[in-house]
Amino acid sequence: MIVMPGSDLKDAERLVKRIKEQLQDICINGSIEASVSFGMALKKSRDDEPGAVLKKAEEMMYQIKLLESKSMRGTTINALLAALDEKKAETKAHTQRLSDHVMKLAELLALNIEARNRLILLAMLHDIGKVGIPDHILDKPGRLSEEEWQIMQTHSEIGYRIATNVPELHVVTEEILHHHEKWDGSGYPSGLSGEKIPLNSRILAIVDAYDVMTHDQVYQPARSHEDAIQELRNQAGSQFDPRLVERFINQVSHW
Repeated sequence: MIVMPGSDLKDAERLVKRIKEQLQDICINGSIEASVSFGMALKKSRDDEPGAVLKKAEEMMYQIKLLESKSMRGTTINALLAALDEKKAETKAHTQRLSDHVMKLAELLALNIEARNRLILLAMLHDIGKVGIPDHILDKPGRLSEEEWQIMQTHSEIGYRIATNVPELHVVTEEILHHHEKWDGSGYPSGLSGEKIPLNSRILAIVDAYDVMTHDQVYQPARSHEDAIQELRNQAGSQFDPRLVERFINQVSHW
């Protein structure tokens, strides 16, 4: 444990970066690379209990361990991703693109490291509830019936229940639950609106919609980048957070 009086999270991030850079040069017996996961938390006032701050730092450390490929092997999360891949409900390429896009947007929004870690987990696992949706609905090439659509909508709640049973995922349970809410309150499952919707859920909704539109789906062919951008603009203020839509559009215009 490292205690840094008079510092903030940016100072801690810089220290961690320096330590990681030095660890890259360390090998045990000439072949085993040193690997360390770090977590950090800020004690903002004298009233903050040290134990609670330490617990938060420890929770972040476990989140980071989950995001590192070596520690992902053999875990419950890897099993969940494999189950999702088996159902063809989410491709690895789609998940990777989402992770890349949300991280670029997170940097643009100057989100702190804790929010960025949660965003990556959310990008990986937001649709994990689709493991509970019948294949004939997931694979249907045409429009879903009203009954089928009602079943499809339950995937965010199924994902929420799955995540609540995996201790390391407690930090993203609410964001998984609400990633299909809409800015105007017409989404599901809770009908949340505006900033009542978790920020990371709002970010993911935009990035996910763009990626789905610009790649072939079982129910629709890929649309052009220009068409997808226009659709995001059309839905800004109704489906999507209008401020985030503009930030995302400004970002993708430089890709």
